[in-house]
Amino acid sequence: MMVFRNKMLNWGGGNLEKRGFTLVELLVVIAIIGMLIALLLPAVQAAREAARRMQCTNHLKQFGLAIHNFHDTQNGVMPGWLGVSKTSGFPLLYPFMEQNANYEFLMNQAGPGGVGIGIDRHQLCWDNEWDGTDHWNGGEAKKALASISLFYCPSRRAPGGICPSPVNKNIDDIAPGPQTDYAMVAISINAPNNDGFWWGCDLISVHAAYRDAQRGPLRPAKLPRSDDYLATNSNAWQPRDTFAWWSDGTSNQIVLGEKHIPQGKLGICEGKQSGEADYYSYGDCGYFRYGAHCTAPWARTFRLAFNGDFVNPTGTSFPIASAGDYKQIGTQGYNPLYGYGFGSYHPGVCNFLLGDGAVRGVGVTTPAFPVMTAFSIANSGQSVSLP
Repeated sequence: MMVFRNKMLNWGGGNLEKRGFTLVELLVVIAIIGMLIALLLPAVQAAREAARRMQCTNHLKQFGLAIHNFHDTQNGVMPGWLGVSKTSGFPLLYPFMEQNANYEFLMNQAGPGGVGIGIDRHQLCWDNEWDGTDHWNGGEAKKALASISLFYCPSRRAPGGICPSPVNKNIDDIAPGPQTDYAMVAISINAPNNDGFWWGCDLISVHAAYRDAQRGPLRPAKLPRSDDYLATNSNAWQPRDTFAWWSDGTSNQIVLGEKHIPQGKLGICEGKQSGEADYYSYGDCGYFRYGAHCTAPWARTFRLAFNGDFVNPTGTSFPIASAGDYKQIGTQGYNPLYGYGFGSYHPGVCNFLLGDGAVRGVGVTTPAFPVMTAFSIANSGQSVSLP
């Protein structure tokens, strides 16, 4: 055995010695491992983003199923809102999203104008309700309303976002409540004052003209007519339209989309001091309330002050935004009513729900006019297609 060992040590004419890695060799190995990790991480991140985007797509798909089930049950399309300063249409979908407990909770809340889902959500009254613990079981009901995962895109944030009430109760146009990453498509044609798509209830007043200007897929509910819109019994709402309203075809109608909230503005909902002219930062308010410029929390548009003419159009066109896009107009900060409307945190695309229940990822370079504008109007009569 000793002879054999000596032969092995001297095999090849040299001596074999046991030794470790040199410092240079160790650094080379570490560098190679680092390069491999660097090459692997983007693939891992891309896979995670693909999974998040798929989950976001599924959320919009569930919204589509809820809207269709609502139509089958109520014999009409879900209203986008119940009237001026009234509830938006999103809570009306709760029973079709397995959120019956949250729906029943809202139905049993008392407030100015009555009891139920359609109670007046005027700013100061809503603040008092939202701040009080009697209505909200010490805050547990707030958490339940904000924890509905379907209202959030996982690429942007986890469930639980709540817009608080302002410290100063004189601040107008802030909507406390649960937040969402999705918005209904809204557009008006030849609206009074060339700027309003947020009104539109059944009133014996100028607001009826706003209502008639609505050309989006989800118009306001039918309500009893009244001179005093704050006293209107909005619990008596009825669907205004059936799917026949989408006369361009359900596959040619955008219903919901991911709304644009710039990076750095997430969770921010500011307003104006009473008497001030500037409106700003409405991007991330609660989606319950509807009224005035607080349309932005729950609805967005691709074109403002549109005259309906695709040959000689008027009005401002809003492109699909990327996560970092930010626009300031004069002294106004970010304002989704006068800047960007829709946009996501997905690289290069934004998800939209079509009327037939399909979900499409639309590139941010897709023209807002005429393509996205035509898809947002229920009866545009335009022959356009998504890329």
